[in-house]
Amino acid sequence: MTGGALLLCNCAGSGHPVPLYTPAAAAVKAEAPTREAAIGLVLTGGGVFGAWEVGALQAFFDYWKARYGEEPPIRVVAGTSTGALIAPFAFVGRRPDADAIDELVHWYTSVKQSDILEPRVGALLPFPLFAITTSSVYGVGYSADDSAKATRLYGRLLEAVPDRRLEQIAAEWPRRRMAATTLDFKTGRPDVYTNDPRRIQCLRKGILASAMAPLALPPIPLASDECDATKGTLDAHLDGGIYAVAPFSALFDLAATEPAIRLTHIVVISAFPKFPGGETDPVQAHRFPDRPKFRAIGDRMNALLSESAATTEIELARAAIALRCMRVGAADVADLTGLTIPDAPRELIELAPKGRLGWEAFDFNRDDMRRMHRRGYEEAMEALRSRQHLLLFGAAGCPQKIEKGPYVDVEKKGDLDLSGP
Repeated sequence: MTGGALLLCNCAGSGHPVPLYTPAAAAVKAEAPTREAAIGLVLTGGGVFGAWEVGALQAFFDYWKARYGEEPPIRVVAGTSTGALIAPFAFVGRRPDADAIDELVHWYTSVKQSDILEPRVGALLPFPLFAITTSSVYGVGYSADDSAKATRLYGRLLEAVPDRRLEQIAAEWPRRRMAATTLDFKTGRPDVYTNDPRRIQCLRKGILASAMAPLALPPIPLASDECDATKGTLDAHLDGGIYAVAPFSALFDLAATEPAIRLTHIVVISAFPKFPGGETDPVQAHRFPDRPKFRAIGDRMNALLSESAATTEIELARAAIALRCMRVGAADVADLTGLTIPDAPRELIELAPKGRLGWEAFDFNRDDMRRMHRRGYEEAMEALRSRQHLLLFGAAGCPQKIEKGPYVDVEKKGDLDLSGP
């Protein structure tokens, strides 16, 4: 659904390479930090378009530091597909001993396709034979029983998120939380892997599984309570974007886990514009063909479905927060929207491209990804400075004046009960 984490095409650029974008210092007047701010961060799927998300995330960190004089107080992070790969870097953030945001920028602007993917020999077979003998077109270097044998994407993930960093991430629980969403293909149910110390060894493989686009990339064997592929019965897990391109449910559920975290700001960074997005200035130069063939149709379908789903999920989250602001009970909002929100945040910050970046979420081209990174930074910084990105609910978390309606009684205190006759 979301194009997996990255890439399935020729990654070689043509002509002179695009230089890595180095943004100027954010020129924002410093203000006093918001008291008791707690940010929930949602990172969507989007394949190669994740480079735009990386630029937008970098802009958000720069903007917050310039405005408030401190790093953004991110308390909960939820990512799916390419967003799951970004999530641990966003969680670690910028610290005196490590700048994970700069590491992330390097990841998404310098990697080559051969670094992360290897074609499967079975892909050379006639399609009927390929379909019954091979689970994917590409491998990602996954080795269940010996991490030393890991190569490609999994090997790079082990390097970027080694045991030392996993321990650092786990040590933050429960004050700070992180989740990667996957889909269990045997049961058809979503699964969420977190930085809970009791399951921390599952997190890295959960991140990998979340980034596995079905058919293109292989399933990863996982279970909710066991990460050792040599023990027990493990099920095939794949791209979490099939369940939710924007994993708001995972974010709110994780925040509601006791001891609950009251989120004051929700930031969603999407690789897709609001559906239907415009195509006046895409980054990818290759236009959709007038007479598309099998692969082009599949790539276009994937991009459009993801764009539509991300738009719907963001609008649903906005509606759910608004209902909580109108004092509709959390249980009733959950019944109506599927989202459990104990307390309404003060702001919903949506950062998304102004238009479509292209339609080939698997076309891993380094020059294109550098352009996407730059555009993500510039568009997100413009939105943050202009405040065009915000849905404001007032200092107390909700509008100060609420009109009466079928679900609202401005004289009543506390949550409303919609379970009447």
